[in-house]
Amino acid sequence: MANILKDNVIFYFLFFLRFFADFVATVYAMLLWPDQRNKLPPIRDDLLMKPVSELVEDIKSRKLTCKRLTQTYLNRIEEVNKFTNSVVELNPNAIAEAEKIDDLIANTKDKSKLDQLPLLGIPFTAKDSVCIKGLALTIGMVSRKNKKADKDSEVIVNLRNAGAIPLAITNVPQCLLWYDAHNYVTGRTNNPYDLSRIPGGSTGGCASLVASAASPFSLASDIGGSTRIPANFCGCFGHKTTAEVISSKGKYPEVSANSQPYRGYDKKLLFSFGPISRFSTDLRLSIYGMAGKDAIEKKLPKLFDKVEFKNLKIYYMLDDKDPFKTRVIKEIRSAIVKTANHFSSTYGSATKEVYFDKIKNSLAMWSALLCKLSERSFTAYMKDFPEDGSEVNVWIELLKALVGRSEHTITSIVYAINDKLKDKNSPSIEKYIDMIDELKKELTDLLKDDAVLIFPTYPDVAEKHQTTILKAHNVAYTALFNILSFPATQCPFSLCDQTGMPIGFQVVATPYNDHLTLSVAEEIERVFGGWRAPCKIEI
Repeated sequence: MANILKDNVIFYFLFFLRFFADFVATVYAMLLWPDQRNKLPPIRDDLLMKPVSELVEDIKSRKLTCKRLTQTYLNRIEEVNKFTNSVVELNPNAIAEAEKIDDLIANTKDKSKLDQLPLLGIPFTAKDSVCIKGLALTIGMVSRKNKKADKDSEVIVNLRNAGAIPLAITNVPQCLLWYDAHNYVTGRTNNPYDLSRIPGGSTGGCASLVASAASPFSLASDIGGSTRIPANFCGCFGHKTTAEVISSKGKYPEVSANSQPYRGYDKKLLFSFGPISRFSTDLRLSIYGMAGKDAIEKKLPKLFDKVEFKNLKIYYMLDDKDPFKTRVIKEIRSAIVKTANHFSSTYGSATKEVYFDKIKNSLAMWSALLCKLSERSFTAYMKDFPEDGSEVNVWIELLKALVGRSEHTITSIVYAINDKLKDKNSPSIEKYIDMIDELKKELTDLLKDDAVLIFPTYPDVAEKHQTTILKAHNVAYTALFNILSFPATQCPFSLCDQTGMPIGFQVVATPYNDHLTLSVAEEIERVFGGWRAPCKIEI
């Protein structure tokens, strides 16, 4: 009885601290970041409203030139970027590359050859950590502000081979490890629905452009939620693929750099590339282009399979009940329940609410595993991994940041301090890795190959600028599925009545069952509407 009472006291004390931190963040935001909604210029070109599959067919049939499509999106970027500050660098060769594709189409007599190019003539954007030859590769670090990639990464090679054209490199948080998109190289990226809010991170620049109808799709990456959180905050679809389906070679820094496998876990299994798009049907095509035909045939042979929903089990969880995290708002909980009810009533799918107590420790599990898999500290990362082994003095940088003199963001400094204080040999590290093993087995046994789990992507709508440091634990809702290496699709559901901001959730399956989550996402868009424009549509 005494232990139960003690646990309840601790729980409510932590819950009060969480409530107080959320209250402070709200008051701070009200004073410094008043709402800035409905600022984007209207969408006036119908090309911006077409999904990728339609655009490809129009290009193949010569109803549309690749040059016109590319110029249309460049024009839209110019319109919206002054509001969102999403772009690090435009591709100066984009129009020339589009003209080459138009020439290829004009000179190809055997049209069946064009069918081997699934993204023929489609422009796309990528985050500032993906190597595109000749374009910026700063990862938001002042020390790298003039760095350019000297070659294309493998995923970019695959996209080019599929007929796609890079449009721009987009903004990220410093060193990628935060769920905002702010650094001292490019500045702060804004959410297109409300410029006073963050677009999410680390793929925030990409998500803000896609949501603004300034990019057909974007190449994102995810090691703790960097695809799904920004897609969620910006009302888009985003997919974290099963790990290692899409090659990570050529990402900066390399995923496996300074990392050794531990107890069967590898840092590469936490990471995956994937797309962000406005339309759910664009996810499969873009994944195919990113991975390449051979990888899809070997690892995701069911990618384009139709799913019989009557045979699909739908499990859902509304909240992990962790007092350190913000409570999941009622609109998100309601959206999850409505979705489950739709599959049950329309297709007869078996649905059930579930709860796993271990999930409340997901951030601790993610941090423990990342700690074990990283040989060098985050302070070395902040100095760009110099050969002499030196690191940033995080305590000096903290003092400099307090007087506005540091070239490192406060979120990077706080993350580095936390990383510095970790003990790799702590018994708690092993305890949390044991917990990962147990939870992975429980969820794998539950879902098998014929079920999905619907789960919050984030407990609230997009946060106001400069408040995320008080809400760091909230990223655990996505980080959970990186440590499990499960595929997950973020699905937009509607706009919140109170704030006008997008709300959504993620659909999760066991590894290599990406087609299940993608099929559910397509049904959710068909029934509930998917992406809503953050501005007027005047077509």
